[in-house]
Amino acid sequence: MGIDYHGAIALKHFTTRNKLGKTLTIGRQAIHVSPKVIKKIFKLNNSSIDKIFTTTQKIGNFYFCEKLLTELGATCVDSLDASNYEGANIILDLNKELKFEKKYNTIIDFGSSEHIFNVAQTFENYSQLLVEGGILIHVLPANNQCGHGFYQFSPEFFYSLYNYKNGYRDTEIFMVEMPNKKFWFKINTPKPGQRIYFESKKPCYVVCFTQKNMNLYIEKDVQQSDYLHEWAVQPQTSQDIIIESKLKSKIRKIPIIFLSIKLIIHFPRFWLVSVRDRVSSVKRKNSAKVYIKDII
Repeated sequence: MGIDYHGAIALKHFTTRNKLGKTLTIGRQAIHVSPKVIKKIFKLNNSSIDKIFTTTQKIGNFYFCEKLLTELGATCVDSLDASNYEGANIILDLNKELKFEKKYNTIIDFGSSEHIFNVAQTFENYSQLLVEGGILIHVLPANNQCGHGFYQFSPEFFYSLYNYKNGYRDTEIFMVEMPNKKFWFKINTPKPGQRIYFESKKPCYVVCFTQKNMNLYIEKDVQQSDYLHEWAVQPQTSQDIIIESKLKSKIRKIPIIFLSIKLIIHFPRFWLVSVRDRVSSVKRKNSAKVYIKDII
């Protein structure tokens, strides 16, 4: 759990447009980048850097984030965890329904939700901890981080969860290749029935910003968006069934000829896909490359 380079970029993106106000971090967040990087991203002076990287903010080898968030405008900073091993000041189990009255303007979840088994209850708890108009920021494991926690999250999860029906608006979703410090991929809203695909050869984060629009409980029956579209479409009638031609049916009965034709048709496509994969580690749909310098 902590603020690495991409977590710092997410905070910068948020604080250029919004105020942190009363802030809750899920897990106490350590700072995993150097003072030099923090100074450059947030354009802080030496005095601010000295306040952030002070021994009072250090446990073991890590500095923690409270002073950083205060420098960025937080009026108070609490941290919530199931254990006090990193010094969180609120000890609660997000697997269970919370009985907690304090609410926050901003909730920061940088690498915590994947470690909590009861996902539905966890995200409902986040909603109940947030004031109306408050904002949630997630930076969580996505592709190629199997084993880091219980889960890897997809853009579809946040797209289906954080919508107007569930009391949220202005949701922004990005996919980020962890080694890439030049650009993110902004996920566009899919067309009805489309899926959001993002394949990569490198470890990735999914980054999500969303604003609570009203006080609603998140619905328990959140469904994947493309299936909701398919279920709403009228069932296929017998007139819609495509009947295979007699010629194709005969060719299919001669394996050598059938396979030869398939190879002639599909080999160029497979070759082009192979070339593309060697050039780029990312295969994506419904997303656009966005340079980090434009995000912050």
